[in-house]
Amino acid sequence: MWLRTASWKTVAVLAAIAASGAAPPREPPLKSAGREARAMSGRELYVAYCASCHGLEGRGDGPAAEAMRMRPTDLTALAERHGGQFPAVRVQRLLGGVEGLPAHGGKRMPVWGPVFLPLSPAEGQAAVLIDKLVQYLQSIQRPASPR
Repeated sequence: MWLRTASWKTVAVLAAIAASGAAPPREPPLKSAGREARAMSGRELYVAYCASCHGLEGRGDGPAAEAMRMRPTDLTALAERHGGQFPAVRVQRLLGGVEGLPAHGGKRMPVWGPVFLPLSPAEGQAAVLIDKLVQYLQSIQRPASPR
């Protein structure tokens, strides 16, 4: 009798988990503050998905930065750290999940991973969002310091 009750409870729990939609969504969440991500500018995408860690101005001083083990990167200094050239291809690869960073938890950044990672190799929407964000990041680079 106990085994039959335990089996019934196990089936009920598994059914509840399956019904709750615990599996990852097939479609990425493309809305932020009621606005579809594909209609957002690079700056708006940045504020929605990056600023909590990297700060509104990209200097690595967002409100979540203090709680992190590693300080978020100063995104305004990417070109400076790469010999004066903005590493656009590397940034695209990081955002698209081709490359990972340990500080971001691997290839999927927790805040925006599903939005920027393509669902399939043919998915163009993620590439458009990544391009907007890369262009914005390039636009906020600090001028090279005089030597």
